[in-house]
Amino acid sequence: MNSFNLFKISRQKSGTIFIIDEPELSLHPKWQEDFLAAVEALTPKNTQLIIATHSPIIVGNNADYCKVLLPYNN
Repeated sequence: MNSFNLFKISRQKSGTIFIIDEPELSLHPKWQEDFLAAVEALTPKNTQLIIATHSPIIVGNNADYCKVLLPYNN
């Protein structure tokens, strides 16, 4: 996710839903640690973030706010 996309997020209206798929791709682990805080600081109030990730670093201390979805096999 580049800085232009983060700028566009910050310019959206309240009540918007953002879906971000695998933001950890090509992010240094330190940037992964800071990712959620940066996106949260940029998004307007009453915004929902849906993030699909395989990175435990991005989940970090936010596990209480996460939903884990696993495939269902019969």
